[in-house]
Amino acid sequence: MPTLFAFARLLGLQGMVIAAVLVFYEGAPGLNYLTPHLRFVPAAGPLLDDLAQGRVGRAARTAKLSERLAWQEKERRWQIATQAKVDAIEDGWNEERRRQAANHMDAIAELERAIADEKSNRSGGGPACDPALPRGVSRALDKIGR
Repeated sequence: MPTLFAFARLLGLQGMVIAAVLVFYEGAPGLNYLTPHLRFVPAAGPLLDDLAQGRVGRAARTAKLSERLAWQEKERRWQIATQAKVDAIEDGWNEERRRQAANHMDAIAELERAIADEKSNRSGGGPACDPALPRGVSRALDKIGR
């Protein structure tokens, strides 16, 4: 204790004020090692935490938090806009597939009609072997890509 008094006498009033202002603004970095353990002590915890961080550290932490929140909000808005574009492209793709399926079903129905027409146009006295693929059926198959 006498050493602290001797050091205070050496610094003088102006030196102690400057040291107090410096610790108030910049903090005492050595206390950062103690504050996680002492943070939960009712009276000393918050005081030591503020003393360790200093005004500059608290302002930096607040600025980091606000910047992170602003960035997360911007990213969330970008994801919403991007998802809307993806949904529009997906809807267009699905509509195209539905249209192609409807065209495909029409072509299959036309093929079935061509087969039925070929069966109805056959006469019983024709050749012993029918052609492998009649012309109407062949043309209907060409339309559906088989």
